[in-house]
Amino acid sequence: MGAFSNMMRYNKEMKIGVVVTIAIALLVWGLNFLKGENILSTKQYFYAVYPKINGLVEGNPVQVNGFKVGQVGTVSFHADKSGRIVVKFILGKETIALPKGTTAKIISADLLGSKAVELMLAVSDDVHISGDTLDSDIQADLQESFNATIAPLKLKAEALISSMDSAVTIVQMILNEDARKNLGAGFESLKRSFDSFESASKNLDELISDNKGRISSIFANVNGIVSNLNSKSKELSNILDNFSQISDSLAGANIAATLQSANLALQNLSVILEKINNGEGTMGMLINNDSLYNNLAGASLALDSLLSDVKDHPKRYVHFSLFGKKDK
Repeated sequence: MGAFSNMMRYNKEMKIGVVVTIAIALLVWGLNFLKGENILSTKQYFYAVYPKINGLVEGNPVQVNGFKVGQVGTVSFHADKSGRIVVKFILGKETIALPKGTTAKIISADLLGSKAVELMLAVSDDVHISGDTLDSDIQADLQESFNATIAPLKLKAEALISSMDSAVTIVQMILNEDARKNLGAGFESLKRSFDSFESASKNLDELISDNKGRISSIFANVNGIVSNLNSKSKELSNILDNFSQISDSLAGANIAATLQSANLALQNLSVILEKINNGEGTMGMLINNDSLYNNLAGASLALDSLLSDVKDHPKRYVHFSLFGKKDK
């Protein structure tokens, strides 16, 4: 009876232990499940090192193209005591493979400033294995973007205000009492100039009115000239056509060859004249040798005397007989 009672008590305690163990396991699983981690599934771990994390905490989502594929695990300082932060990412085995060169970029998940990690997939045939350290990057938050936009505007505004101050100072220096007096005198002089211009304009109007007839006559003559030109337009066109034909003929003529031939002829003439001047040839001897000229002149006189004698006494040179009688 006592042994049965002990066995019953032992079975009861075992049941209570099993129930407590199951409850604890369910509690741990439930807590991790609420954090987005399923402890029953197989996992892979990756790391990234950041100079700052801008409010990234454990449990923040890890996503690819906006699709959640894991969550942030632990966040801790680097062991080299440089102040850099090491972030551990937990991804399921069944999620997408991460190609070599993938970057883990901290981004703002919403307008309230919640953070997430966006995995920027690279293009590579090789993939990361669990335990690898990924490249890191940080998206500028709203404050940094605002400061980056406002800072140049602030500098420009300060420069503009400084320029305005300088301009006001210069205007104050210019518009002192003496400058105002000079400015008044300048306006007065400008007024006198406008008055003179107005007077000249009136004189011009009067001149035009007095010579209106002459001006009309001049324009009539101009119109007549234009009319004559219009009436002679055909003749002018013919003249221009003739000039065009002459220019075309000149352009078509082989002027270069003609000039070359003329140059060659002049060269030959120069050579001939040089030979004549040197006394070469008959022409040169005739021009440069007086004896030849004298001989020719003497021969000409003798011939002339002979012809005169033949004319005066033809029987001395020509005789004939009808009957064969020889006359002296």
